[in-house]
Amino acid sequence: MNSTIPTNPDTMIKVCTWNSKGVITPLSAGRSKAPPRDRGFLLRTMECDALALQECEARPDLGLNIYSNPAVSNPAKSIALGSRHAFSNVTEAPMGNAVGAVVNAPRPFYFASIWAYGERKRGDGFYMDLIDCADRIVRYFQSEAQRQALPLIIAGDFNASVAHTVSRKNASLRQDIFDGWSRSGLASAYHRFVDVALGDEREPTVVGRSQSGQWQYHIDYIFHDSAVFDVSLVRLQHNMQSDHFPVCAVLEWK
Repeated sequence: MNSTIPTNPDTMIKVCTWNSKGVITPLSAGRSKAPPRDRGFLLRTMECDALALQECEARPDLGLNIYSNPAVSNPAKSIALGSRHAFSNVTEAPMGNAVGAVVNAPRPFYFASIWAYGERKRGDGFYMDLIDCADRIVRYFQSEAQRQALPLIIAGDFNASVAHTVSRKNASLRQDIFDGWSRSGLASAYHRFVDVALGDEREPTVVGRSQSGQWQYHIDYIFHDSAVFDVSLVRLQHNMQSDHFPVCAVLEWK
């Protein structure tokens, strides 16, 4: 998905979320070290109305309005919002690792970026920590959006999958949390566009390796107010030099 896709700012919103797992933009020309590949090229050309970034540098140079906060779980990395439009009413979730703001587009909306984290270090408790953290962040920003009387779009690395094999015994509890978001009016853009249930995804958003071998899960999402937005396009980008793939969507106002 790039800037060549025709959009109408009065009726459409381009949204992307990406856990970059490191610096996005290259070193300046004056630095002695040769600049790495410019990982921000795609993001700059997309002309996003709403860009959620996780584990990135504090202010990636993307030609956008950028707001970022250090992550509570790793202060060396940031949670960031980007947009072609100005932000207002910026706030950080009390539990950290998430920032939200009003995007003053032609039709304003509330937007938040999330990177869920767990306190316990291993086992099933860690994975339940992640979904519980995500749930508290979602509910906090739902309240903020309601206070602003605006529809909510919340995107990022939720670190949560109904299909996660390590903690299947709590899959029903995680499903209950996802179902709760649905009952409150939030829908996943990917799952609406592809018409697949949570946990039945064919496309992972993160891949990696551990002692047990390679693993892959769908844990990065763009959730939106289903009463306000339809989904006209969703794509996963690849080869972005991260263990996560950007999830990109075009939402249409109803």
